[in-house]
Amino acid sequence: NEYLDQIDDAIGTRKVEKEYFYGNHEDWYLQYTKQADNSKLGHQPSLSPYHACFEGRGYNFQKDWRNAKVIIGDTEIIHGMWCTTHSAHKHLITLRRNVVFFHTHRFNTHLEGGLSAYNCGFGGDRTAPVFNYMSGFQKEAWTNGLAVIKLGVDNISRVTAIPYNEGLLFNNKLYKND
Repeated sequence: NEYLDQIDDAIGTRKVEKEYFYGNHEDWYLQYTKQADNSKLGHQPSLSPYHACFEGRGYNFQKDWRNAKVIIGDTEIIHGMWCTTHSAHKHLITLRRNVVFFHTHRFNTHLEGGLSAYNCGFGGDRTAPVFNYMSGFQKEAWTNGLAVIKLGVDNISRVTAIPYNEGLLFNNKLYKND
């Protein structure tokens, strides 16, 4: 919520569309809460990820993570489907369209002809206990990142994928979360 507060503060009173869609981790939450034994034993979390973080913030909400998307010009932003070493390549050759996604917690790109795919990492703290389902070696490959998408008058999207390397460097300014 602290990071979301920073984003909301940066947006201020400007009218912008804000999108949020579940991913596979939130889907795990939904599967967990559907299991009757968990609620009987008192193991059901009190708040869903949406209610804990996004409710009341004015985000459009898409719960079906496998089909959720936002389209900017000729580029789709999705959660992502395939988790391979070269997942940007897999998404591009399978979907055959421009795509930005975040599913693998890694950062890579693949361009082929006039199409491009950007795997832009994730927005988390890989040292948090919630991620201990993965080995330390696997988590070392995880990278935070983001994508800046500018839409031209020709309706063509220009994507800048920015990894977090001790901060985000954008427009010659280094942003750090100290």
